[in-house]
Amino acid sequence: MFNTITFYQHKIPGLKFNFIFVLICFNFHAHELTNSSCYALDIASNTLFYFSGLELLPNSDFQINGANDFTKSGIAINAQSVNRVYNFSNTFSNFQGDITFHYEDTELNSIDENNLVLQLEDATNIWNAYASTVNPKNNTVSYTFVPPISFLSVTASDGTSLGTNEFDQTLVQIFPNPAVDWVKINTDLKLETRLFDTTGKQMLKT
Repeated sequence: MFNTITFYQHKIPGLKFNFIFVLICFNFHAHELTNSSCYALDIASNTLFYFSGLELLPNSDFQINGANDFTKSGIAINAQSVNRVYNFSNTFSNFQGDITFHYEDTELNSIDENNLVLQLEDATNIWNAYASTVNPKNNTVSYTFVPPISFLSVTASDGTSLGTNEFDQTLVQIFPNPAVDWVKINTDLKLETRLFDTTGKQMLKT
């Protein structure tokens, strides 16, 4: 555990970037960063937050609330995605600004890098593609998010859907429909279930 904050500024003619490394209440592992529940992490506007190849550059003040685990996986979502996925245990909410995804040529999974797009998984576990700017020389895929977005995971793909085919192979039963007081889900899958009300507020999570 650390209790220091180090702030760096790096100036380039005509440009100014703020780099921040926050080591408050964090534990570090290989490719993993854990923010314990003792502090929220405030990232000021135009301050670069960098995590093992993923850059977040908000254009407005941004806060990561409560406990959150940041991990990087080398396993593709499916054959249409690269072999690099960033996951967060809790949703990054209301982020507005630039996200830049770095990749290695060996992680392309036979995808033409000129066709890469950024893919973000939302709180309902649906992947969404964003027509992105690809820089093959620097091995980056980037996109500017306006309006704000919330997400759980980040990867890059050839632009096709990243939905898994597990539901095509396994029967999922949900009943009764419509439901009033209760609903039952029968499946062999290991699922996380979330219940939202009509305003989008999460009411229950299993």
